[in-house]
Amino acid sequence: MSDPSGAARPSRSTDTRARLIHASAALVAEEGWRGVTTRSVAARAGVNNALVHYHFGSIDALLVAAVSEAFAAEIGAGMELVLAPEDPAEGLAAFGRWLADRSDDVATDRILLEGMSLATRRDDVRAVFAPSFAAFRASLTDRLAVLGFAEPGPLASALAAMLDGIAIHRLLDPDLDVAAALEAVARLLADAHDG
Repeated sequence: MSDPSGAARPSRSTDTRARLIHASAALVAEEGWRGVTTRSVAARAGVNNALVHYHFGSIDALLVAAVSEAFAAEIGAGMELVLAPEDPAEGLAAFGRWLADRSDDVATDRILLEGMSLATRRDDVRAVFAPSFAAFRASLTDRLAVLGFAEPGPLASALAAMLDGIAIHRLLDPDLDVAAALEAVARLLADAHDG
């Protein structure tokens, strides 16, 4: 179905799915994964309980979809920032500025942290994170190798882990100056490469 401007309108089913994902993400941020129920998601989304199972099969499948969507939107964007410039030092600095600018998005960070924690115990949640993290490390390894860094694979793994860690530290300490921290690491990386 189209609106008068000619743009396609989302179907009612697509809209309901989106509302359920949005509601479950908000509830995970507020209550944690275990605190979210079919009834609470349906109430937040303003739909019948049965629609959770109709669209997703289970509350767990819905929560995995919500984590997956948050991951694609947020972590994917951060990874792209690191890899966009040819110089990884510039990418780290750009990531730091981006992370600092989104300091008001604590809800998304909570969802991602909850998802990463669950990924250590659940294969379905691990499948949301692991392939993208591996692809990011591989791309960063390739970039570092082309630039002539010694031991590009281990360095890429260390840099990726540092980015995850700084994001967690910012969540726990909102006053942390992540931009300054990553600019300092970027300078060290640039110096190591030039030296």
